[in-house]
This record gives sequence, C-alpha cells and structure tokens, in this order.
Amino acid sequence: MNFKDYIKQEYYDEYINERENLEDRLIEAKYNLLFLRMMHERSEVYRKSNATSREEIRIVLRRIYITVAWGLALQIKGFTDDNDKDCITINKFKNNIFKYIKDEKKQEYYRSLGEITKTLEWNECRKIVSSISDYRNKVVGHNIANAPKLTFDINDLKYQEFDCLFIDAAKAQYQKFFEKYMPLVQKNGICIVDNLDFHGMIFDIDHIKNRNTKQLVKKIKRFKDWIFNHEEYQVTYYGIGDGICVIKRK
Repeated sequence: MNFKDYIKQEYYDEYINERENLEDRLIEAKYNLLFLRMMHERSEVYRKSNATSREEIRIVLRRIYITVAWGLALQIKGFTDDNDKDCITINKFKNNIFKYIKDEKKQEYYRSLGEITKTLEWNECRKIVSSISDYRNKVVGHNIANAPKLTFDINDLKYQEFDCLFIDAAKAQYQKFFEKYMPLVQKNGICIVDNLDFHGMIFDIDHIKNRNTKQLVKKIKRFKDWIFNHEEYQVTYYGIGDGICVIKRK
C-alpha cells in the first residue's frame, strides 16, 4: 500500500517525518526491551555461579540493566504523554493522520483503526512510568530528563562542569548530543556512549530487511566511525552488553 493513495499531498512531509520519528523510537524501545530480557537472564546465570569474576560481571550487567530500564521508561512516557508538546505520541499521530488523510479515505481509516480502549492496566502502567521518570529526575538533577535534549539551554544547568557524561539517547542523534554536551565535561573527565553495536546489527547492515532499522543502524555506524577517527579524542571500546565506548580528551 502506497501512503500517497491515502495522504493529502500537502501533508506528505509532515506524515513521513512523524511516522519515521515514531517508528525509530518504537524500534529502539522494542530492542531495549529484548536487551533487558537478555541481561536479566544472563545476570541470573551469573548469580547462581560461585565464581568471583562472574559476580563482578553480574554487578556490571546490573548497572547496565538499570540504565537501560530507565531509558525504556522514558521512551514509554514519550509514546504516551500527550502533554509533552515536543514529543509525537501514538495518540497524537493517530489524530494527525485524520487531518492528513484524503476525505474519501477517512471512513476506511476509521474502520481499519477501530477503537483504542484505555484500560486500567494501561493507566497504571503510565503512573509507574511517571514515577520512574520523576525519580530519575531527582537522581540526575537539573530537570533535564524531560527537556528537549538538543534544544535544551545548557546555561540553565545548575552545574557547568561534570566528571562523566553518559549518552544513551536517540541513537540517530548521537553526534549532536556529543557535540552539545561534551564541552561540559572537565579536562580529565570521560564520556560513555552505549548501544554502539545495536544488537550486533552494525556488523551486518546489508542483511537488515527493515528500511527504518537499517537507516538507524547506519547513523549509529557513522557516529562510531566519526568518533573513533576523531583527532581530539581517545576512544576505548568494550564489547560488553550492546557495545560501549569510553571517550577521553587526548
């Protein structure tokens, strides 16, 4: 099915941008969920082992698990919080399509869409996600977690110098995040970037069938190549979890 058969021509760009934005975030959330399941299972294996080295590995995995879980909670909040004007939610996209769609196709759209029932369980899920988000804001501070990260004014930060920067945000925007926030890291500080292997897909891009996933992985690879060849930074890669690199100034 070609979307041009359904969408008004003047809304092509808006529809494509919103659809790809939502698709990219849903894909990331899906793989983060799968990654959490894998990490939990692996952590349980190490927990049942008596080896000291495995206990140390389990602790590292647990730290990564918590970080990804927080990120996933914020991703879910981004899909469901219609009060966030900077974020396209599933509900907003559904309503926008009714504006974008051709008049003669609207009845067909409604028939295929059906009714979305907001159950008690869904509302409870949103409450839990909101609680996790609030707690993370207290831990991270600066109220940056709910701000639009790339347009956030860093002059509003309570502190202007940090020992460590951890990047685990929208994968397609890694370079922009790095260039915006790395200047806040002190001379001997470090930057840690997660998910550089994106579930191993970065090593086999040609065999990725989904177009949006392939584009996302290509953007991650471009950042990886860029930072590894940057003259101003020393980069150390660790093949743990989903691929992590530690970046220092030379």
